Amino acid sequence: MPDLEIDPASSALVLLDLQGLTTRLPLTPRTADDVLATAGTLTTAARGKGLPVIWVRTRFADDRGDWQPVVADRPGSLPRELPAGWDEVPADLRRDTDIVVTKRQWSAFYGSDLELQLRRRGITTMITGGIATNYVVESTVRVAWELGLRVVVVTDLCTGLDATDHEFAMTRIFPQISQVAPSKDVLSALGTNAFLAGLQ
Repeated sequence: MPDLEIDPASSALVLLDLQGLTTRLPLTPRTADDVLATAGTLTTAARGKGLPVIWVRTRFADDRGDWQPVVADRPGSLPRELPAGWDEVPADLRRDTDIVVTKRQWSAFYGSDLELQLRRRGITTMITGGIATNYVVESTVRVAWELGLRVVVVTDLCTGLDATDHEFAMTRIFPQISQVAPSKDVLSALGTNAFLAGLQ
């Protein structure tokens, strides 16, 4: 694979469903804490290089009338009772300068203004990851590719509900429609010292 190149002037960091509900789920192959630690490192580096930091979260009406439920009772189904703060992104990682986008389906583009936020800022490269790999991340990456965006999937910014599903997306789907790289390569491409960024 060629060296990863990222132009800060036309790139954004897009964090998917790192919110109260998903970070409490049983996850594999990484814990929520591992993914949030990577998110903290990348958000610090991105802001330092002038990249927009975009948090995408799932929200819907109290009666869930604007949410399309899954057909079968699978891990991607939403529980009937949602914990307090289930739709909030981590307050300790978010800054006032960050952008928060609300979606109502797996894909971050469906029912949201994500594409508008990217296009009007001249963003052509989306650096992304989140929870869960083969739900929101895969759905979003597929649409981003169809829209003609260049996508970089950060391996250690992703985790899932099932190890096999996670691995399939990482090895069979993402390489066809995106560049797949660990956060250390993203930091290097941004010209960021990994130690100063907090990745040790």
